[in-house]
Amino acid sequence: MQIENLKPTTDKATGKSYALGAWGLHFRKADCTGGDHEHENEEIIFLISGELTAEDKDESKKASAPAKIIFPAKTWHKVTYKTDVIFIEKH
Repeated sequence: MQIENLKPTTDKATGKSYALGAWGLHFRKADCTGGDHEHENEEIIFLISGELTAEDKDESKKASAPAKIIFPAKTWHKVTYKTDVIFIEKH
């Protein structure tokens, strides 16, 4: 058996992030925002705990854990964390 304690790749007032290869593990605090950008590739978010609002250029939707959120490639998006959240993402 092997256990490795992870070290954050970012540690800000809004929360911490950890690199997991092609994936990222994120802890965000309530009332913060993320995104406000687009990616060349599709972005997949698995919301593990908490609530958020996801926006793209056409709509805004609320999500509560557990949930899967997909932003298509080259689509502007923004996320507002309504509560403290934990999620993993790949883009």
